Amino acid sequence: MPWACHVNFAPPEAAKALLLLDGAPVTEIFFAYFTPAEAVADEVTSAYAVGVEEFYAKTGGQQAGQLGHAGGWAVEEELDLPAEVGFGLELEDGDGNGGKNNRKARIYVELVGWESIEAHGRFR
Repeated sequence: MPWACHVNFAPPEAAKALLLLDGAPVTEIFFAYFTPAEAVADEVTSAYAVGVEEFYAKTGGQQAGQLGHAGGWAVEEELDLPAEVGFGLELEDGDGNGGKNNRKARIYVELVGWESIEAHGRFR
């Protein structure tokens, strides 16, 4: 079952630069899943975004081969995710079927642009 979400990336100019045809040849897309109850709390949403920026600061900011990054929360506060998405996390049951089908989650999305797959591999 396909799913989609809408994200207001910050900084918006970085997201635009990464996604343009002449932007990053390789773009890593990272999804962090939260239960809607966790993610609705302002302290959780702001703490996670601050944590992402602290991660970049601790790793020395932009790494060799990294072209930039941008992240943000999905506009949708609750997304129905198929059971195979979420890597076995305990997400709230979205259909009354014990979580076996769709589950509800809030998602943070991070884009990281790289010069190449090899550059991303060196960072990992």
